[in-house]
Amino acid sequence: MYQGEKYFPLNTDKKVINYIKNHPLLNGKFASCKELIIKDIADGNLNLVYSITDRDDPENTILIKQALPHLRVVEEWKLIKERLEFEAKYYQVVDELGVGFIPEFYGYDDAMCVIMMENLNNHIILRKGITEGKIYPDAGKDVGLFLGKMLYQTSDFHMDYFHKVKETIRFSNPHLCDLTHLAIFTGPFTPGKAGALPLEINPLINSQVLSYRDDQELKTSVMAMKYDFMTKAQALLHGDLHSGSLMVNENETRIIDPEFCFFGPMGFDLGLIIGSIFLNYATQFAHISDFGKRREYQSYLMNVVKDIWVTFTQEFETQWSAEADILCTPQFRRNFIREILRDMAGYAGSKMLRRVMRGTNLVDFLAIKDDGKRAEAISLNLEIGKNFILQRNSLENIFDLIDICENSVPIYKA
Repeated sequence: MYQGEKYFPLNTDKKVINYIKNHPLLNGKFASCKELIIKDIADGNLNLVYSITDRDDPENTILIKQALPHLRVVEEWKLIKERLEFEAKYYQVVDELGVGFIPEFYGYDDAMCVIMMENLNNHIILRKGITEGKIYPDAGKDVGLFLGKMLYQTSDFHMDYFHKVKETIRFSNPHLCDLTHLAIFTGPFTPGKAGALPLEINPLINSQVLSYRDDQELKTSVMAMKYDFMTKAQALLHGDLHSGSLMVNENETRIIDPEFCFFGPMGFDLGLIIGSIFLNYATQFAHISDFGKRREYQSYLMNVVKDIWVTFTQEFETQWSAEADILCTPQFRRNFIREILRDMAGYAGSKMLRRVMRGTNLVDFLAIKDDGKRAEAISLNLEIGKNFILQRNSLENIFDLIDICENSVPIYKA
């Protein structure tokens, strides 16, 4: 960590260049550069993000990310600018544990609330890639391996009890956890309020959204998951692990943006990432018109989900069986893994509902130009998510979850 000058926003190219050329954490990496190429690559709501490259040496490049004291897209929505300290701490833990699959981390500037890291300019965001119908053969296995290692090694099954308690306190992240549980659990069931982000729900499915907001069984189930989110400190989570938090190419997977990290239920990270895959599955009929090609690509997406879960459980159980407490009988371990599966399904469904019931500004949906087809994709996403939540306690394996997805049908049809 570096404590330097007072905070100011890096909101112009000139400020970015002066900052990068003179920062001691970079050891003069750009000091002699004649011209730097600055690209604003922020695609989320929260932070300033820049790619910086030496025009004369394209291999000399870096990415910096700065937290603002407010939401980047709505200045009236205030946030703590120190939130990126959690991302820096998360990267450090991943490095210490030797888990891998993150960008190279160069450092964190406390005063300026800036993270400096490897520029993944040979990768693209997974969400964009799968919306365009691209295939990444190892992405699911990579994510499963990452989560299997990370969730096990930061759990009570592996960590010393006193160290786990200290780490839980160190990663107490109330400001962003509050934002998460409002956005994912409470917000979708609450009508829009003045000052909130603009809702862009397709009017053709408004009646479906309103019916969900009145569904007592659904709200009861979502409340149960919200309560677990707030109280079930099982392992150190990324906290925002969706298809926009993965940078991929055909050979590599990198996990980014863990500023929402905290100790919570293991199924939450798993649920967010598979929920974003299932959401994309629901949009594919509008992206790929040919039935055979569409089914082939949707099968690929389901294989990604299976790869995530199977690789996660294999890695988790391999580590667990080698050092299990005498009370962790095979039956206890089976029950525990099944509990994670069911939590994963519930959190996947919650995230899928949130992505619609609090606005649909995802490329998965926005790439569909026809209003009717977009509405049908949104409707199918809603039904899959609802069914995951309500049927989660009947799940015994990952194939049960995939069956729920494939048997769900949209309420609205174009």
